[in-house]
Amino acid sequence: MPGVDDAGQTGYLGPCPPAGDIAHRYQITVHALDVTSLDLPAATPPAVTGFTMSGHVIGFARMTVTARR
Repeated sequence: MPGVDDAGQTGYLGPCPPAGDIAHRYQITVHALDVTSLDLPAATPPAVTGFTMSGHVIGFARMTVTARR
């Protein structure tokens, strides 16, 4: 179930740099947890989700990508 992002909207919006601007860099991080669910409501703010998740992280991968329009 999608959660709420920092803009208060539900779901993933993805990168959207301004048209004609230089390429923007984005860091994507995927976390492996030791639980199947954090049992948090979908409206839980990202900061609370991150704090709750931090005690369950058993690994992660990160990559940096670029995007432009």
